[in-house]
Amino acid sequence: MQAGRPKDLTIVVPVYNDRESIVPLKTEIDAALAGAPFTWDVLFVDDGSTDGSREIFATHGLRFLSHSRNRGYGAAIKTGVRAADSEFVCIIDCDSTYDPRDLLRLMRFVPEYSVVVGARDPRRNAWPAYLGKGISCFLLGAVFGREVADINSGLRILRRATFEKYLPALRIASR
Repeated sequence: MQAGRPKDLTIVVPVYNDRESIVPLKTEIDAALAGAPFTWDVLFVDDGSTDGSREIFATHGLRFLSHSRNRGYGAAIKTGVRAADSEFVCIIDCDSTYDPRDLLRLMRFVPEYSVVVGARDPRRNAWPAYLGKGISCFLLGAVFGREVADINSGLRILRRATFEKYLPALRIASR
């Protein structure tokens, strides 16, 4: 790929007081995507953390943007997607609940779909949460006629253009 060309995928990582997870997640992403058949980069979006997360980004030379105050998860996602210059954007939570190795599998589906959603293993939840999420996913699946594995997934890959098309409809409150 020529220098200066946009990457194929920008991985946006919303961060709020996740200081201890930042470097391990970046290391896992680097390892998972070594030799990937597409180009990629990682963009951390600090949502007003107070735990020194910004110093971690600077110390390790990581690409990041910062909100001066906590504006919420959705606002961090919007900031990251707007800053991406790739065709596809991945959103992955910083708390290590998703395996970055799944990115390769999910990327195989992006030519066909506008959004591809990953899922956590629901059995990792306490039984009341497992039961509640199971019922919610079943009902949502029944309404839409498709299996829903993780209603609150923090791992998604989407076409940036599709996201931008619907940005005006997304009302994300600023605190």
